[in-house]
Amino acid sequence: RAVSRIRVKLCLPPLVVGSIGMLVCAYLLGPEGVWAALLATLIACAIWRLSSGPSKFATRDLLVTGFVAIYLPFLASFVVIMLHNPHHPAPIIVWIVVTICNDIGGYAAGVLKGKHPLAPAVSPAKSWEGFAGSVVMCTLAAAVAVWATGTQVWAIAVLGILTPMVATCGDLGESLIKRDLQLKDMGNLLPGHGGVMDRLDSLLITVPLFFLVSLWIF
Repeated sequence: RAVSRIRVKLCLPPLVVGSIGMLVCAYLLGPEGVWAALLATLIACAIWRLSSGPSKFATRDLLVTGFVAIYLPFLASFVVIMLHNPHHPAPIIVWIVVTICNDIGGYAAGVLKGKHPLAPAVSPAKSWEGFAGSVVMCTLAAAVAVWATGTQVWAIAVLGILTPMVATCGDLGESLIKRDLQLKDMGNLLPGHGGVMDRLDSLLITVPLFFLVSLWIF
């Protein structure tokens, strides 16, 4: 519904089937299955769109459909992959807690001390002080996670620094999408708060990072 505002027609049937397929392949086959399912989804979407006949907007529709396939089901598939970690649910709990602490630290520091905009053209509310707060909170959360799970100490620095960087990119990216679509809320749930995607943008973009880190620390 959001992209329909700019008259983009998603290849919805193959996109829905492919999204389910990516999650199923993630559970049954792991990362290799997800990549194969993503490729099959993109090919199916291209065939579906081209079968509708020539159009000067076909390339745009395919590009947006491909972006949606990667942004939502492909990234979410890494959550399903982490279910097979022998130390589950520790990796998933660490991912959720550290990423949420990024948002909490950024919000608190931004409200109390925020004076220097981070990206005023995209999200005026975000500040460098808020980013610093995210780094502090993520580092503390990562330290607690390392202590609780007995994993490698180097994970504190990796998660404490990389999580705010990646999560902030996710926040700014979702804000840029909404600005491009001229939307305040990405959906009808949680009106006034940006919609559900504002709660998921950081989690979606950081889950591949935590998947990779979990291969080494757990």
